[in-house]
Amino acid sequence: MEVPGNSYATASQRYTYRMPEQENIWESFQLIMHRLRNFVDAPYVEGPDIFGVEDNSQLFCLREGLVNFCAHSDYFASAHPTIRVFDDRIVMQNPGRFILDADEFRSRVLSMPRNPSIIRLFRHPKLSENAGYGIDKILGWEKLTGETVTFESDMLISTVTYPLASTKDSRNAGENNDENGEIEKQSTRERLIALIKENPRITRASLSEQLGISSSNVQFHIEKLKSEGIIQRVGSPRNGHWEFPSE
Repeated sequence: MEVPGNSYATASQRYTYRMPEQENIWESFQLIMHRLRNFVDAPYVEGPDIFGVEDNSQLFCLREGLVNFCAHSDYFASAHPTIRVFDDRIVMQNPGRFILDADEFRSRVLSMPRNPSIIRLFRHPKLSENAGYGIDKILGWEKLTGETVTFESDMLISTVTYPLASTKDSRNAGENNDENGEIEKQSTRERLIALIKENPRITRASLSEQLGISSSNVQFHIEKLKSEGIIQRVGSPRNGHWEFPSE
């Protein structure tokens, strides 16, 4: 579920995307990875697909986390496993508690998946690590983003949180010189607004190309700006233009 805010309380709407429930874990894994790709660094690596490639990206950290998420979920619990993408973080939440205290994950190498058959499934395409070393891949998030992955667990639920604040700055920043000649970073949202003001008839495809992000990510930002009343579409989707009602 993709939530346009830092919490449900501050979100402009409950969610902008919610993935339909899947019957097949493998298909669900692939669909989630394609959605997560829109929110993190995912450099192109030549190969048959994004899943079998050994790389050092934020997407790779999330991929390892998602494999563990699938393998450790309690599928017979009354609660459902959930993944929520907020503006400032990605939260993976599973029913059931961790086998270790959360603060031990950084110092212990232990592989005791709740669902060993699922781990074997992911090992066939080389998507999971042996003997618990996958935790090192997850913790690589800190080196790449400057943000620390947090692990929390109680009797009912386990949560792994990947902060996105620094990730967005490093991935989406444009650079402008301020009056002192220093480089000032500009967020994707600010750059998108500037491009629309410069050309109110600009297309989503053009925004995607100029911002260097996917068309679905462009759509995510546009829907959020529309829901906040910052922009509105006037005329048809093909021949219309954007306006800023508050200006």
